[in-house]
Amino acid sequence: MLRGIALASLLAVASLPGFAATWIGFLVNSSCFQDMQGNRNPRNTDWYVNTDVNYEIRYCTPSAKTKSFGFVDGDGLFYKLDAASSAQAAELVKRMGKLHELPVTVTGRVTKDTMHLQSVALRQNR
Repeated sequence: MLRGIALASLLAVASLPGFAATWIGFLVNSSCFQDMQGNRNPRNTDWYVNTDVNYEIRYCTPSAKTKSFGFVDGDGLFYKLDAASSAQAAELVKRMGKLHELPVTVTGRVTKDTMHLQSVALRQNR
């Protein structure tokens, strides 16, 4: 009986990374946003308080020329998009044209700091 419970638990845990989740946030130019995030004084201990993530999102809004995309969630956490997801994001940017920011709803999964998207859509309620 214990073996059965252990096996069922192992199978349940092993299948978790395959589940997709949905997030709301913003698409950004990955290299621009990472540069903005890295441009901090290492001696400044309250850098998080002094950070304006909303400005960084607007400043790094992707354009039709953007090659590498990222996603910033509602908590300000940044995720790189894999190559296939960047291609999906590029199609959305081409359809939407130039915007001041690109609020989206994405569905996919995360491995480490990279997001693998199944879908990306413009969020209507900003």
